[in-house]
Amino acid sequence: MNSGRGAEHPGLTLGGEKTEYIPSWLAALFHSFPHISLKFRLSNSTFNLDDEEYIQSLGFAAALPVLLLLLVLFIFSIYCCCRCSSCCNKNAASPRRKNTPCLKWTIAIITLLTCGVLASGLFGNEKFNKGVLQVRLAGSSAAETIDSANDVVGDMGTTINNSIVVGVNGFDALFKKSPVPNATIGLMLDKDLQAMVQQGRNIMKYASEIHKDADTSQIRKILEDIKQYEGYRWLATIVVLSFELLICLLLLIAVMTESKALLMVCTAFVVFNLIISWLTAGVYLGVSVGAGDLCVDPDQFVSEEAKKSGFVDQAVVHYYITNCTSLSDNPFRDDLQSASASVSKINSSLTDIVWLASPFFEQYQIDQYSNPIRQDLKKLVGDLENLQSMVDCTPIHNDYVSALKGMCYKGLDGLAFMLLSAAVTGFLLAFVIVFNSRAWRHWGKRLKRKGRYSSIDEDDPFLPNIDQDSDQTPVKYYSGQLRRERLVLQNRDQGSPPPAYEYYADHGRSRYATGTASPTDV
Repeated sequence: MNSGRGAEHPGLTLGGEKTEYIPSWLAALFHSFPHISLKFRLSNSTFNLDDEEYIQSLGFAAALPVLLLLLVLFIFSIYCCCRCSSCCNKNAASPRRKNTPCLKWTIAIITLLTCGVLASGLFGNEKFNKGVLQVRLAGSSAAETIDSANDVVGDMGTTINNSIVVGVNGFDALFKKSPVPNATIGLMLDKDLQAMVQQGRNIMKYASEIHKDADTSQIRKILEDIKQYEGYRWLATIVVLSFELLICLLLLIAVMTESKALLMVCTAFVVFNLIISWLTAGVYLGVSVGAGDLCVDPDQFVSEEAKKSGFVDQAVVHYYITNCTSLSDNPFRDDLQSASASVSKINSSLTDIVWLASPFFEQYQIDQYSNPIRQDLKKLVGDLENLQSMVDCTPIHNDYVSALKGMCYKGLDGLAFMLLSAAVTGFLLAFVIVFNSRAWRHWGKRLKRKGRYSSIDEDDPFLPNIDQDSDQTPVKYYSGQLRRERLVLQNRDQGSPPPAYEYYADHGRSRYATGTASPTDV
């Protein structure tokens, strides 16, 4: 990661220039999605989590992919019933095994496309994570700016209490120890000392007005919650998408090996992945519509939330969020100006005290109290200048814009990728299930040769025709020779000849009759 604030926050520009946020076309697209409540009425599209109808409209949007999932499952159930009925009504003994390269390539291509779509979902997951990270960085930067202002206010309080007050008390003790002969001058000295104490209190009062609106504990708690929940979401998405990719890989292996058992297992998991894909698509659609509503007009939402919480004054929110311009009024400007005036008055009172006390005290007696006060007054002037730059709207406003860009540019783009990935994956997996059911009938007929199964040609005239409805046990073929291992007949007591004898007797006579074969051919 590059160093520097501008590198960490893409929304900021060099030189402390103020940036602005412009809603993206994607936010406008999701914002234009119809907002229909559960009463089937159009509701307001303004982002408002306190509006019940608005929450219902987001739930309605999230329910659309779920309804589509139910429709797909219903169609699958009808399709499976029709296939089962078709298979049961067939007069053939068993479906013939066919050489189906087209079917294999179709399943393989759809599976590879599914892998590519799932990869786009992983990309969207990373993009959304980067958007959340940008939000956290922007929030942390704004919190650091506020904490820095709090530190400056704390340093000012320490300076006033540990230096100026101590110096004033030192002067007071000196004047009481050696009273000034001139009563008028003595009264003037006491008045100046009291003025210095009062102005010091005024400085703290003005600084506390800034400090009361600079609490970052709530901001940091929100950022910590975002970090925790985003970590869980990111990991869960990685696990789900990786599992779906693994199933696609196993399906490719099943296609290459024409393994019926592996095809059965993969098909079961594909149905599970189909359900997961459509459910996640519903969640992503609802969240995307809500994020689009928020990103179209985020200032209004922030202002309303600040107003309801009462945590921050509306003038402060208006200055930093919605109206950060060079001509706008800084809500802390009056306090800062008053604090600067109080520092000037303390300096003026100190000058008067030194001038009035010089004829009656040694210079070193005066300097031991006046010099530390002058140094601390210079420090107070520098602190006020730093505080004035810190409370300027530009740094915090740029952090706010950076957070919006992270959420509404990167984050919303990531949501769109994950939404498309989940929806397209759902469609592709539906086709995979259909083609797997077609491949089911043609795979799995095997011959066992030397401990391994191999394919056979069911058009071979030397294979017996065994009825599926009979109680005959299956025929096994070993080493290329036809042999019946065991045969159980329903009517054994009738003395009928074995089926193999009837098969060869009938077919042999027919071939002899037609002249297509001689007895030596058998």
